Amino acid sequence: MTDLIPQVDPAGSATWVFERNGSWGASDGYTIWIDPDLPSDKRFSVMVHEYSHVLQVRVYGSLDASVAGLSALIGDGPTDASANESTADCMAQMLGATWVNYGCSDSLRAAASAILAGQRP
Repeated sequence: MTDLIPQVDPAGSATWVFERNGSWGASDGYTIWIDPDLPSDKRFSVMVHEYSHVLQVRVYGSLDASVAGLSALIGDGPTDASANESTADCMAQMLGATWVNYGCSDSLRAAASAILAGQRP
C-alpha cells in the first residue's frame, strides 16, 4: 500500500498510518488510517476515498465544517456525515476508484468536482 501513496497523494498532504482505526479506512482530514488487512482489490479505492477527506478539509478548513457545508447542500442536519461521505465517494470515483461504500449521490457530483478543483461548492 505504501507504493500507492505517491499515486493517491502526490503532494504528500496527509499523514498515512497503516493500522486499523475502526474500519478499512478512516481520516480526520489530516491523518489517514488504512487497515493493513484491507483486501488488495479495494486498496486504491479506500485510500483515495480517505484522501478525499483531506481535500475536503483543505477547502472547508475542518472536518466539522466540511460535514456541515456538504450537509447544507442537500438539506441534512449540520452533523449528519452522509453527504460528506457520499461526496468523498464521488471524488474517489473521479480519481479512479472502482469500489465505493457509500455511493455517489448525483446531487453531490458538482460539489465533488468543485472540491477537487480546490473550490468550495
